[in-house]
Amino acid sequence: MGGDEFVVLCEFLRNDHEAGKVWERISSSLARSYELTQGRALVTVSIGLALPRRGEDPEAVLARADAAMYDLKARRVGRHRRE
Repeated sequence: MGGDEFVVLCEFLRNDHEAGKVWERISSSLARSYELTQGRALVTVSIGLALPRRGEDPEAVLARADAAMYDLKARRVGRHRRE
């Protein structure tokens, strides 16, 4: 997507519970402290989740997930939000 954004497509997710498990795995893998030359850096993630609605095209699903992620970024919270 962009310099600090990426998309994860999970084709066989059936519900919010399964999507939450994916969020948990991604978040726990990335959200940690890293040692850099200038000092330590803490990485946080903002994840927008969207499960497809009946008859919805892929672009619309991506747009809803993107909107959810940008809402989190605007509020400066590193969490997940389902749209």
